[in-house]
Amino acid sequence: MNHFYLLIRTWCHLMQAMYQTLYGFWRLSGVAKPYVSIFGSARLKNDDLYAKKAYDLARMLIESDISIVTGGAMGIMRAANCGAFESKVPHKKRSIGILVNGLGDDYKSNTCVHDTFFVDYFFSRKWLMINYAMGFVFFPGGYGTLDELFEVLTLIQTGKLARVPIALVGVEFWTPLLQWFNNEVLAHNLLASGDLNFFMVSDDLEAIFCFMRNACNYKVNPFKEKM
Repeated sequence: MNHFYLLIRTWCHLMQAMYQTLYGFWRLSGVAKPYVSIFGSARLKNDDLYAKKAYDLARMLIESDISIVTGGAMGIMRAANCGAFESKVPHKKRSIGILVNGLGDDYKSNTCVHDTFFVDYFFSRKWLMINYAMGFVFFPGGYGTLDELFEVLTLIQTGKLARVPIALVGVEFWTPLLQWFNNEVLAHNLLASGDLNFFMVSDDLEAIFCFMRNACNYKVNPFKEKM
């Protein structure tokens, strides 16, 4: 009886996740293509330097006819959605937020999204934000942002996702991670050196904007930035 109950419960969760993912795909199909997925902490305030950068970058992308997808909550996500919402582009559906049910106040829907919807599972949101994006921008964040970053890198490393532009915003924030990659992970042969060329690290929004559009000859090498 116990095993049967677990089987039924698991089947129900799988059906719910499949339905929500298909529903999310349908909702995303209404967003003008192409789009960039933007990740970052929900805890940063509106006046934070990185929130201001997220606002400015999203506005630049929208005004270049590139839509944005975020987690739809506060912090970096709100800043990016507001940059899109307050741009000069007519308010058609150019930015969307995908939220996960049951989180705290920082994860409530922000007021700047052109469209938003909820899912129950983090993996459903990640799948939707990752699989159809033309590029990814990662601002400073905690466990959730790091989880999303490493999933994207793993999918590209293993050939499960096409290689697309990935930008990490914030040299000061990301430098300790890059040093750990270099001093520990590479030193123990746990990554190939070429795996560190999957992304760029910069504070220069113009360079990131150019990189997202594949419109410049930026050589991706995070260790060229000052450590």
